[in-house]
Amino acid sequence: MRAAPPPSPPRRRLFFLITLAFPWLLLALVELGLRVGGYGSASPLFVAHPLQRDWLVVNPEAGRRWFRGSAFVPTPETDFFRASKAPGALRLFFMGESSAQGFPYGHGGMPSRMLEQRLQATFPGRDVEVVNTAFTAVNSFTLVDQAGEIADQAPDAVLVYAGHNEWY
Repeated sequence: MRAAPPPSPPRRRLFFLITLAFPWLLLALVELGLRVGGYGSASPLFVAHPLQRDWLVVNPEAGRRWFRGSAFVPTPETDFFRASKAPGALRLFFMGESSAQGFPYGHGGMPSRMLEQRLQATFPGRDVEVVNTAFTAVNSFTLVDQAGEIADQAPDAVLVYAGHNEWY
């Protein structure tokens, strides 16, 4: 029995290219299948206020991005802010988990509300917006997912109060 001759250099290059391309082709097909199948959601972090189109609000449905198909879907606090930042305005975003959302004290106990009141007292003539984007039961992966959309809103600062849920 005779051994097969080694493949020619052009044939070896072709097999090498197929080997490199196959995983990328497989990933592209999976991505295409997920998109055609409608997997995932398009829940932006901020949406236009239904009555005042020049104001944005934290999307009440944004929690579905991270709790898809779950019986529990966290909802954010209702925070409104101008779609276009006013000249001279101070805009801060507060990110985090249930503690940052004010749990168990509610709206008045949110650290972002206390900060907003303090900043308004410190800068009485300045427009101050402190937007709370905290959600119950989230971790740093959620915060990283929110970061790009928050950066698009031209914040002067972003405060993060998190870490409690990381060890779960």
